[in-house]
Amino acid sequence: MNRIIGILILAIAVLACQDDRVVQTPSGYELDFHVKTGGKKPVEKQYVYYRYDFTVDDELRESIPDTMPDKKRMIPSKISNITSPMSRVITEALVLMTEGDSATLIIPHSEENERYMQLMPGQTARYTLKVNHIKDEAEYLKDMEEEHRKEMEKRDKRIEKADVVKMELKGYIADYNAGKLRGKLKKVSEGVEFYMLEEGSGDMPKTGDNVSVDYYGCLMDGTAFDSSMPRGVPYVFAVNKRKVIPGWDTALLNMKEGDKVIAFLSSDMAYGPGGAPPTIPPNAALAFYMHFRNIEK
Repeated sequence: MNRIIGILILAIAVLACQDDRVVQTPSGYELDFHVKTGGKKPVEKQYVYYRYDFTVDDELRESIPDTMPDKKRMIPSKISNITSPMSRVITEALVLMTEGDSATLIIPHSEENERYMQLMPGQTARYTLKVNHIKDEAEYLKDMEEEHRKEMEKRDKRIEKADVVKMELKGYIADYNAGKLRGKLKKVSEGVEFYMLEEGSGDMPKTGDNVSVDYYGCLMDGTAFDSSMPRGVPYVFAVNKRKVIPGWDTALLNMKEGDKVIAFLSSDMAYGPGGAPPTIPPNAALAFYMHFRNIEK
C-alpha cells in the first residue's frame, strides 16, 4: 500500500512539473520551457538581453550569429500597446522568463500570422529564446557605448585591411599591364584569367549553390569601384544563376573554398558595351581580388 501511495505521489509530482513547464502567453501561445532558473524577472523599463533561433517546421529562418551581441528589448509599461504583432508576442514571452531561462515559443498558423510571418496553413513557427541578462537603463547605456566602441575598432581594422588589399591589387594590375605576369596566370576561359594568391582546400561549388565571397574591384587603370571588405559582410549569391557578371560565375565555378585569387576579366565577361555608369565605363576590363570563403549550407 505504501508503495502504491508513493508511486501516485511521484506521478502527481511529475505531472505538476510538466504543467509548470508549459505556460500560455497573453496572446494564447504556448511557451515551452527547457530551463527554468527562478532568477530575476524583467520589469517595466528594464532591458532583456536574449538570443533566439526562429524556425518554421524544420527550416531555420533567422538566428543571431555567435559573433553578434545579444538582442536587447525594453519592457514597456503596456505590452498591449506594441504595434508590431511579432514584437508584442516576443515581449509577452520574455516577461514570463527569468535570467538564465530558455524556452520555445510555439506559434501555429493563423490568418493573422500568415500576414506578418509568411506562415502557410499547416506550418508551425518556433522561437527558441535564451535570456542571458536583465539590466536597467544605466547598465544598458553603458553596454551600448562599449559595443559602439568595439564596432568602431572593427570597422577601422576592416578599412585598414581593405586599403592593404587595394594597394596589392593595384600592384598586380600594373604588373599585368606591363606583361610581368605572363606564365603565372591560369586561363580559366576566354576572358577570365587567375593569378593564384592562396590555394584553398575546400569544395568547388555547383550551379545554384550559394557562395560567400570577399572582393575588391578595380578598373585596369587601378581605379577602385567597389568592395565588400569595408562593410565587413561578404557577398552571398547563387552561382551560375545570372545573379552576377559572367566572369564571376565562371571564376567561382573554377575555385575551391578558401581560394584567394586576382581575377582578370575581359569586358565581355564583365559589363560589356553598356558598362555600369557612373563607376564603370563601356567596354571596361576589370580586375578583382576574390576570396571564396565558403559554400553556404
